[in-house]
Amino acid sequence: MGDFISNHKRGVIIGAVALLLFVILSVGRCVAIHTIPSEDVSSSTDSSGSSTDEDKDDAELDAATVSLRNSYSDDERDLIAYLAANTWSAAQETSFVSFTDRTFIESSPAKTSSYAFVITAIDVPEGFWTAATSDTDLTFALTTKDGSYIARVRKDLATDGNPTVTLTCDAFSCATGYTLASSSSSLAIDGPSATWYDAHETSQDALSAALSDYVAANVPTATSATWNKVATEDYASGTITFIFKLNNKAKSTVYVTFDMVAKTFSASGKVA
Repeated sequence: MGDFISNHKRGVIIGAVALLLFVILSVGRCVAIHTIPSEDVSSSTDSSGSSTDEDKDDAELDAATVSLRNSYSDDERDLIAYLAANTWSAAQETSFVSFTDRTFIESSPAKTSSYAFVITAIDVPEGFWTAATSDTDLTFALTTKDGSYIARVRKDLATDGNPTVTLTCDAFSCATGYTLASSSSSLAIDGPSATWYDAHETSQDALSAALSDYVAANVPTATSATWNKVATEDYASGTITFIFKLNNKAKSTVYVTFDMVAKTFSASGKVA
């Protein structure tokens, strides 16, 4: 054996080096195999968690229609930004529609629905985005899962120079037309006294958060909520219900329910 190694010393050395390289490369490959997937899973989780609802709505449109967003004109992008930046209300401020760059969401006391949309054409009259000198319409076409529609944004000038802006489209289900409304940035709440919160081991902040979140999403033009000074306790369900009246045009009613076991509040447009 010793003579064989001596006679083939160069070959043995080359073989040993090759074996060493194989081991090093194998270890490196194992590290890579176990490292890369964990990074991919992490980035995939991040990317899928932010707009799941919009992705589901988009899935109801065909890919060719969705791809048209990539070629939006400046006018189309300006329109979407305008729609998304404002609050639109109807039926004495009981129904609302809001926009993102991909969906519109309609809410009413009866339901809330969201739809993916793609703008496919637009006609912007000269001077629409500036101080118009006469009543004027911006017309655009949009496609949803239910078909293609013509929509209009109309400015009707008042004598004081401030226009009333309306948005109409047959794609809407809660109302055929909405009016530009002022959205409230905060909600003034007249609720129970501090003694009640202390007795039930909760806080005014907790009630305010539940009520404000509901109003912001469903009646964004309201600026105040006033409790009717009655609390209804349901021993069977372990809850206490408060009734608040809002100051929007429709004087909407919101029911706030306190769970006496969980010590949490929830708000709804209906009795829980």
